[in-house]
Amino acid sequence: MVPRHPRAWIWFTAVLVIVALFWVFDLGWLRAGVPNRLDDTWEYGVAARHLLVGDGFRTSVIHPPFWGLRDAALTVPILVHGPLVPLLLAPVLALFGAGALDQIAWLGACFALLTALLLCRLGTRHFGPAVGAAAALLFTLAPLTLQAVHNDTTLVVGAFLLLLAFDLLARDRPRRAAAAIVLGLGVLVRTEMTLALFGLSVLAGGSGAVTLVSGMALVAGAWWWHNWSATGSPLFSLSTYLLVGYSERWPGISVLRDFSLTPAQWPRVLLESAPELQHKAQTNLRFALKTAFLSPSALTGWLAAAGLVVGAARASTRRIAVAAFACALVPVAVITFTLLDPRYVTPCLPLWALSAAVAAEWLWGRIPRAGHTPGWLPVLILLMLFATVPALQRGARESREFAELLATERAALAPQVTPAATLPRLTARGLERPAGAASTAPRLMFSDTPDFVAWTTGRPTVWVSRDEYDRLPAPGAAVSAGSPPARGTPDDTWFHEEFR
Repeated sequence: MVPRHPRAWIWFTAVLVIVALFWVFDLGWLRAGVPNRLDDTWEYGVAARHLLVGDGFRTSVIHPPFWGLRDAALTVPILVHGPLVPLLLAPVLALFGAGALDQIAWLGACFALLTALLLCRLGTRHFGPAVGAAAALLFTLAPLTLQAVHNDTTLVVGAFLLLLAFDLLARDRPRRAAAAIVLGLGVLVRTEMTLALFGLSVLAGGSGAVTLVSGMALVAGAWWWHNWSATGSPLFSLSTYLLVGYSERWPGISVLRDFSLTPAQWPRVLLESAPELQHKAQTNLRFALKTAFLSPSALTGWLAAAGLVVGAARASTRRIAVAAFACALVPVAVITFTLLDPRYVTPCLPLWALSAAVAAEWLWGRIPRAGHTPGWLPVLILLMLFATVPALQRGARESREFAELLATERAALAPQVTPAATLPRLTARGLERPAGAASTAPRLMFSDTPDFVAWTTGRPTVWVSRDEYDRLPAPGAAVSAGSPPARGTPDDTWFHEEFR
């Protein structure tokens, strides 16, 4: 895996040791990485549990726009995210039990480590071992990486797959077919990875773009058909609604809790919202660009922009710089048109880190008497630590708070736990399903933390706020198949004042 370069293996080994120790310190010593009640982690677990009991790609976390897609067991098709992470989690949960989901940050750390090693390899091949090592450390120490490992595994899995596809193409002999398969897997993690096709096509060449599209379709085609059969659109996901969210009509994230905004209504609503969407994009663009210039951190983001210029000025790396710039536009576009959330940068963050390392080395070489010594690397890491240390402290503090909240809420929800919450276990005789889980009639719950409630209780759960719940039809009211559900008993609700 280590590129052929003088002493490259020393740098590679150092990165491996430092990054591994960093995550052991963060997750082991500081005990960070406890999931938040609002994390998507719980829905990945719910989806994995349905896979294990033979339900297929369905979930009992019900977002109101999908209420009309429910079946008799009150499950809906998975349309919030791709299937890859639940598929990875299913065997882990079958082997180690439900408690393994609380430790999902270790899975994120493993992918962060793989991404750092791959970034070290890519940087060494094109810019030298010092740049490769610096890029790997910048990515690891970035607050966005820490947040992704702690609270959203799909972001670091997406970063690894995007960088792997980039690495497979950024070679003298590009491995286009392999890159296409990897990109397809990336689409099964993060839908917006399809937009990276344009940047990767720069590396793949004219005919290579056809290979990328074909391979991506081969891997993701079955999932596109799953989306098509459920919604009428192959690339549809719940996140698509964010195009019209955070607006006057749908303030905040309320667009994801609108029972009337069904997938069938979506094309019409999008067309009607086109003028407002243009205004929203113009307003969001400034934040998107600011986010880009502050990555990997506030003190190193300007280096990432400079590194693109340095890379484009060299004939040997110009194609790589242009491709990296095109890929970097993906999170900028996503933030501009959907949601002001810096986390969308994370899948492209390795390329930002590499660009910053390239600029740092180049600038150091311009300093008189600095020569070509790697003295710039500790200076760069020091600049990064000004953002990393507070992020580590914040992550540890939040994890302590989250652990206490999870324990309290699990104890309070214990009377609502059903046999469906028990996971099948993998034994020598195969996958053993818990007795009584299939025969239990589902009772609907309503919550402002639906992922966590559905995972904890095993009951299908609709995502609504307390105020939205109060506006639902009265308990026992006759409702049609396309109408919102009626309210339940107090035992069927789980709300929080802070989310009101």
